[in-house]
Amino acid sequence: MASTASVTGAWHPKTAREKQFVCLQLERIVSDGRFTASKRYPYLLRYIVEQTLAGNEDDLKERTLGWRYFIVRRITIPMRILSCVSAPQR
Repeated sequence: MASTASVTGAWHPKTAREKQFVCLQLERIVSDGRFTASKRYPYLLRYIVEQTLAGNEDDLKERTLGWRYFIVRRITIPMRILSCVSAPQR
């Protein structure tokens, strides 16, 4: 599978300000009623966005997500605070 970084026309935030913008948009999305009704979807979307912002998008495969997110998350309680949630405001 090709890296998402090699997809023509794909935008990737590079600066801290662009990453903060992505995190703000993420929070707008997960605060929508369609997401707040679910326990898994907001956390999954946050995990995917956090990993992508950290440059780990090549590790976001179905099997990896299933293991690291759904199984490990159930074992590790409480779930760690994601960087987008704890990003400092500027």
